[in-house]
Amino acid sequence: MQLDLIFPCYNPPKNWHLETYKNYQEISKSIPDVVIHLYVVDDGSKNDIEQESLDYLSKNIPHFHFLRYEKNKGKGFALRFAVEKTQSEKQIYTDIDVPFGVKSILDVYEALRNGADVVTGLRDDVYYQKVPFKRKVISQVAQTLNKLFLKLPIKDTQAGLKGFNKIGKETFLITKVNEFLFDTEFLALAHKFKHKITIIPISLKPDIILSRIKANILWRELRNFFNICYRINFKKR
Repeated sequence: MQLDLIFPCYNPPKNWHLETYKNYQEISKSIPDVVIHLYVVDDGSKNDIEQESLDYLSKNIPHFHFLRYEKNKGKGFALRFAVEKTQSEKQIYTDIDVPFGVKSILDVYEALRNGADVVTGLRDDVYYQKVPFKRKVISQVAQTLNKLFLKLPIKDTQAGLKGFNKIGKETFLITKVNEFLFDTEFLALAHKFKHKITIIPISLKPDIILSRIKANILWRELRNFFNICYRINFKKR
């Protein structure tokens, strides 16, 4: 049995490779019967990723794959770039700092083993207590828009932890959005195509610091949202 883990990154922090190996080890020990392929995809980092870090991971992780391209294109693009190259029957993606912890990844895997086509995280109240006020308001507005325009029964579409099988993978690869709302587009398509979607509760690790969202990104994502609405409501595929 095989599993693909996909970690997108952009200007990863110092010693990121040590933390990545630590998380990989913990996951591997928890599911020893599973061959894990780890894909790290660099979304055009401005700071060069040191070859030493890559050599360390290549030496210590049997199935380590590093993907990169020069220009920053967004997390959605980065993930599609990696997912296209995966070979296993199941894929899970999350940020390279594993913000929701290893247990959440294992919970996603278990849900996939139990027959889910798509698994998505539902962030708890503690997450919203930690985020900046503006980000909290944005999340609330996004949830309202998803319900009104996309008729999504899924409250939280933007949690940065998701998994899917071959059916979900096919749907993920037809998403178009390169920036933050690729998650919403993916779940909206999965719901439209009647995939079996499982929602699992997840908690943010206490040491994670969340970034602020810039105003220009908001306007771009609003445009992306209405493009998603058009695609979901008026196009067959």
